[in-house]
Amino acid sequence: MRIPVGAEDGTVLRVSGRGLPAEKPGTSPGDLFVVIRAAADPRFERRGSDLYRTETIDVVDAVLGARIDVPLLDGRQNVDVPAGAQPDAILRLVGKGLPSFGGGPPATSMCDFRFTCRSGSPTANDDCSNS
Repeated sequence: MRIPVGAEDGTVLRVSGRGLPAEKPGTSPGDLFVVIRAAADPRFERRGSDLYRTETIDVVDAVLGARIDVPLLDGRQNVDVPAGAQPDAILRLVGKGLPSFGGGPPATSMCDFRFTCRSGSPTANDDCSNS
């Protein structure tokens, strides 16, 4: 059986003539219904064909901008966090999400950034994030 690209958890596929045998001799068997159960990927949260990932960066990197390495389905990619990025900002990586159901173009992958505050003092633990 072939599972279509982009099938989501709970998708029901019908396989004609592969179900239980018919009660009446000489008639064709019933249909088999297969329910897709997709395993979760700990790197991402799936919302339809879109993938979300939360990255934590230093406040300094948010203020000055930074380049971070993020995982994707097909490897890794450097992503530029723009200077002045705000807490809970979302960067979109167009075409890096899951393919649409049945083989359409890939959706968007989003990186949702959380900011942490690191002070020079090991005892100070000020929270400067909005998370």
